[in-house]
Amino acid sequence: MTEASATSNFDNYILELHDNLDRLREIPDVDEQCAVLIGDLAQAYSEHPSPMQTAICLSALFSGQKNILTFLRRASSKPELKKTKIEILQFLKFFVESASNKILPYAVELKTVLLIIFNVDSASDVRAGTFPALSQLIELSAGFADMESEIDKMATTFLDLIGLQSTKTTATIKGLSLAFLGLLCKCFPEHMRKYSDPLLIGQYLKYLHEHLVRDVVKFEMLVAAGAMEGLIYYLVNFVPSAIPVAQPTLIRNKSKDDEKRIKEEQIRCESDLKRVYIYASRAIQTQDQTNLNRYALVKAGLELFAQHSTLFTEYLYDDYPEIL
Repeated sequence: MTEASATSNFDNYILELHDNLDRLREIPDVDEQCAVLIGDLAQAYSEHPSPMQTAICLSALFSGQKNILTFLRRASSKPELKKTKIEILQFLKFFVESASNKILPYAVELKTVLLIIFNVDSASDVRAGTFPALSQLIELSAGFADMESEIDKMATTFLDLIGLQSTKTTATIKGLSLAFLGLLCKCFPEHMRKYSDPLLIGQYLKYLHEHLVRDVVKFEMLVAAGAMEGLIYYLVNFVPSAIPVAQPTLIRNKSKDDEKRIKEEQIRCESDLKRVYIYASRAIQTQDQTNLNRYALVKAGLELFAQHSTLFTEYLYDDYPEIL
């Protein structure tokens, strides 16, 4: 594909998307047609992802009045374009990764549009589809001054979803939000310091305790895995307290239920760092590793130890004295 034809093709794909959106009510299979256009655009780009091709695609996607971002803004409230939005989000994740630092001039605007989709669209799979591109963007933007001013707004948005609005938030979105908040801690620690302790670490420990220790709530693998993944990122820059909180209450003549409650309370009274160790250990030991649908939690627990085992040296020696 020549430079001129590539420019023309990319521009034409975008213009046709806008044209289809303008005639939304007139085209019976508009979502399918738009999704095919995105597939064609993605294929045209991926066939020759050279620096020149990337520059051409950047221009087509983000420049002019009719680009991919203006399309997404207009389509954000259109449930008829669900498949199209998912296709665009998947392509944007791939494109952001491919374009690397070249995406930075458009990073804040792209972030804004992704959050518009997240906040406006009612479909859970569309909302979930914003996270891969958004996460890729955050990692690339670490240290980028323009993005730093956006961190507080993002942090409060997702903290609200796992806190005040948690009862209205699906398990998928809750898990993705927990992981994303950890990523913010990894990439923008100075801006996340005020949220890190006790607010965010408290949420991680609360969700992991509910899903790995207590059995009074429905086990949601995506929530537990999201919290564990968030901790992997969190621990890069923040170390939880190693000081125990309190001593558990002693009960004489204990029943089985009492013993269970005491064990739960004992874990709660451990230091935050010890609790992270306990939950990660349980994630690895208690899950059915033959069930691939639940492997995300096992994987996250293993990854946490792989990256941060030095934080838990004392606890590992206590539990496995043979390694001394």
